[in-house]
Amino acid sequence: MHTYATDIDRGRVTIILAIVAIALTFGVNALVQKWNIQFLWWLDSPSVMLFFGILYKLYDSYLWRLHIRFLDLPTIPDFSGVWAGVLTSSWKDQAGNQTKIDIVFYIKQTWTEISIRTETKTSTSYTTMAAIYTRSYEPGLRYEYISNPEVFAIETMHAHPGTGHLQMSPDGKALTGDYYTGRDRVTLGNFVLTFISKEKLSREEALKRLASQQMNSGR
Repeated sequence: MHTYATDIDRGRVTIILAIVAIALTFGVNALVQKWNIQFLWWLDSPSVMLFFGILYKLYDSYLWRLHIRFLDLPTIPDFSGVWAGVLTSSWKDQAGNQTKIDIVFYIKQTWTEISIRTETKTSTSYTTMAAIYTRSYEPGLRYEYISNPEVFAIETMHAHPGTGHLQMSPDGKALTGDYYTGRDRVTLGNFVLTFISKEKLSREEALKRLASQQMNSGR
């Protein structure tokens, strides 16, 4: 995983975590003195940095997703999960039709880090950098990636860089977006993705679940 930029101010959260860490340190040390607790010679009493480190790790990994309303903390959209759908490319087949490819996105995300890996039948890509915007004229997840062809892909396919942009639906169940490849390929296209699961799934299983969801919804 790698860090990602955002227009959300993370500083306020850090200040709140520091205040809570100070309060916890004061409370614990007060109890230590009251009950006359003796620590081992190699173990110091709980410190502010210890509590801050624990709180920061918990918030970075889990608590940021809770959206605690009464604290009015800044909210970063959660893109994590397995998403499956169709990539429509400007690359045309021999009949002159646009290419449509089944694709699966695997997105891992914490409060500060993210990774996006995509799989098709012929290639795998992974991100090198990303940013999440909420207040721009085109909010969403922007990223740069490197795509690598599978061993048995056609000879014209080769590793190449690209950029992408994803936007989440209001209910958090769909992603739409577009991509653009490097200058040597100069192709572009769009994605239509459906949320499948928070669990780890193979590409085949994710596509099976997508087909099942579409059948149940009558599409």
